[in-house]
Amino acid sequence: RLRTQEDRQFELEITLKKSRSELEIVQRQNDMLHKRLAGNKQGLLLPEQADVLFRAKGIRIQKWMTGGLDRDNQPVDELLSAVIVPHDDDGETVKLPGTIQLRLLDPAMPENRQRIGEWTFTPEESRRHWHKGMIASGYQFRLPWQQLPHSSKLMLHATLTTTDGRQFHAGEFIHIEPPESKMAT
Repeated sequence: RLRTQEDRQFELEITLKKSRSELEIVQRQNDMLHKRLAGNKQGLLLPEQADVLFRAKGIRIQKWMTGGLDRDNQPVDELLSAVIVPHDDDGETVKLPGTIQLRLLDPAMPENRQRIGEWTFTPEESRRHWHKGMIASGYQFRLPWQQLPHSSKLMLHATLTTTDGRQFHAGEFIHIEPPESKMAT
């Protein structure tokens, strides 16, 4: 009997969490619609767009598909490969439109020279980078170095700014085989 009560309590907790999440989504939708109606009365979202926009809770950098990319079978990486994954409360991927900014830092460099790359993609540009794969789905970018990295451990920061102005941030250390090691030999 105790086991049955525990199971029922677990089910109720799941239902409560889902209801709270749905309530929060509806409240955000309502707030945004009021702001838009009070403003210029343009650009109302379709229901399916609003659902994705308000279900999103954050972004993460997909570790397995982010790092240096070797394109010529030489022992150095020529590109940065990054996969940014918007997700909901349950960690499920959502295709969330927005502006994506990537910043790449080399922490081994002096503080005023740590930034070795910065890229910004509009919502339209980001949409072209959406990748749906077996291992992971998300915004996939393959980017040439803006400045050559010196160390093998870099910090990647990602920011996604949604069309309603919310910002989601993620940061991750990544490992590469730096081009500088090739130049030194």
